[in-house]
Amino acid sequence: HIEAVNRCLDILRSSKPTYTLRWTRQPWYAWRSGQAQGPLLGGNLTLLQTLCGTPLDLRKWAKPPLLFWEEVGEYLYRLDRMSWHLRNAGWYNYSKALLVGELTLLRDEEDTPFGKSPSEILSESAASIPGPLLMGLPVGHSERNWPLVLGALHEIEATESEATLWLA
Repeated sequence: HIEAVNRCLDILRSSKPTYTLRWTRQPWYAWRSGQAQGPLLGGNLTLLQTLCGTPLDLRKWAKPPLLFWEEVGEYLYRLDRMSWHLRNAGWYNYSKALLVGELTLLRDEEDTPFGKSPSEILSESAASIPGPLLMGLPVGHSERNWPLVLGALHEIEATESEATLWLA
């Protein structure tokens, strides 16, 4: 997507990048409004959950982050398991917010469906997040893949219908 490429180039060329991302709540999103500030950390859920308990564990950061993750091509039961892994490892309790990006090409078992939607999975497994819990962050394996400056201070503000994330 050319707009995402242009945004990435703007960030790379700037000595002090700025950006604001806005997205609207869809009826199928897990969503809890609120405000939070912290370094933005995250990436692909499958890769992130393997960092729990290693020297790269998110809880080793001095400031609690705004955690984000996205996923592509996973089965729903695995999405559930990995999200619970982050909760049980203390990542959700330590984070100030959870922003979930694109969940692309998710799969379910045909013979024995998992029985929960991504929204239901998040509403249960990430209930301990102290701040906003928002789906729809425009990042991931799709055309909506806006560049983010990881580790930089960000702010998130979400109403019942819209979320705004900006580089602080």
